[in-house]
Amino acid sequence: MNLMGKIFTLLILLMSVAFLVVAVMVGASDRNWKAAAQRMKEDAQTATRNISDSKSEIQDLEKILAKEQVFRTQHIANLESQLRRSRANLAQKEKQLTEELKISQANLREMKEANNRLTELDKELSAIKANNKNLVDDIANQFEDNRIMEKKLFEQTSKLERLKQQEADMAAKIAVMSKVMIKNGLNEQSLTDDIPPKVEAVVTAVGKTGELFSIMVGMDDGLRRGHELEIYRSNRFVGTGKVIKADNNNSVLRIVDGMMNDVVREGDSVSTKLF
Repeated sequence: MNLMGKIFTLLILLMSVAFLVVAVMVGASDRNWKAAAQRMKEDAQTATRNISDSKSEIQDLEKILAKEQVFRTQHIANLESQLRRSRANLAQKEKQLTEELKISQANLREMKEANNRLTELDKELSAIKANNKNLVDDIANQFEDNRIMEKKLFEQTSKLERLKQQEADMAAKIAVMSKVMIKNGLNEQSLTDDIPPKVEAVVTAVGKTGELFSIMVGMDDGLRRGHELEIYRSNRFVGTGKVIKADNNNSVLRIVDGMMNDVVREGDSVSTKLF
């Protein structure tokens, strides 16, 4: 029961007492009025005292009620303040939760990307392992090839030493032969000057008179002044030419009278004279 209920109950009690007093007074009206009046006076005084006590109690209760109302108002204000703080905290928590959710989603995407990258790296690692195995096999093969090459190198080195010795022996022999040739007035080309080398060429230019023509073969190919070459055109013998001038990579020839079947033309084939 709350405070208002207690107050109403007390008021009902007081009114019941008052009506009881009135009923008693009415019932005793036929009796001794003096005694009844005295009793009624005493009852009235008692009722007055009870009313005064009730008023005091009511005032105390009103004070308690006012204090409780103030306390409840303050408590409600505190609750509302706590509610506002709770709502603010809830909004902040919701904001933090949203941000954390975004961060979590970003982390999840990064994790998926990292997993995909890890899968790719695993594949690359497998490929690298397979490649390393192939490299190891290649290295083993190269090692074997190197061993064979070292063996061949040793053989070639030994052969080179022998060739160097042979070269030294040949140099000594050549030195002796050079002394003999010098003493007899000969050189290394004395016996081969008249023998033309085997060459194949094409007439590149013909003089105005048709007696001279040039070819792109010269001293670098072994041609010397006085060498004779034969001229052909489509496997048909045209005539003979004699070298009158030889440079490093070209020569000038003159036709040999009595040996010509036709005039020389550009593009004719020129080769070593056959004996």
